[in-house]
Amino acid sequence: MRGARELLKSEVVALLATAKESRYPERNLAMISICLYSGTRIGESCSLLNEQVLDASGKVKERFQLVKSQTKNNKKRPVYLHKATIKAFTSYLSVKKSFEASRPFFEGQRDILTPIRSNSGQQIIKKLMIKAGIEDASSHSLRKCCANSLRRNGADMEVIRSVLDHSNLSITSAYIRSNPMEVGQAINNIKY
Repeated sequence: MRGARELLKSEVVALLATAKESRYPERNLAMISICLYSGTRIGESCSLLNEQVLDASGKVKERFQLVKSQTKNNKKRPVYLHKATIKAFTSYLSVKKSFEASRPFFEGQRDILTPIRSNSGQQIIKKLMIKAGIEDASSHSLRKCCANSLRRNGADMEVIRSVLDHSNLSITSAYIRSNPMEVGQAINNIKY
């Protein structure tokens, strides 16, 4: 998605704070969290079903599988949940209305049997970003944050590619940015 950019740490903090004060804070924090920490596309997140996310006892799983029809590349793939996402999902469960296995995890506002549409998910996050004072960003910016956070924490490019479900490394490379401090640090770390 053109125009999407990685958010600054201060912008992520502002977005999360804005979501906490929003009309549907539990849902909004859960939607932001899975994109930010797991790198899922908003459409993938909106398409989740209870049975994918919740175990038999109703607890949030640490890992689940996206099926082919839910992904852009039409390939199934695992999604690993960060502890912050598990916490956000668990909080969302306190306001969620339907727990039947085949029902959407992110329920529509008017009809709990219908998932939030991808476009609606994008609009929800975009409105929260605008309210937080974040410009030139979108839900896709959260994927870029995930990619760059993984890189800064030492993840291999192939791991990042896999997390983001990119078909090749050149796409993943376009998500990664370096800053002048990192470049200078890398140069100064050269040893012979």
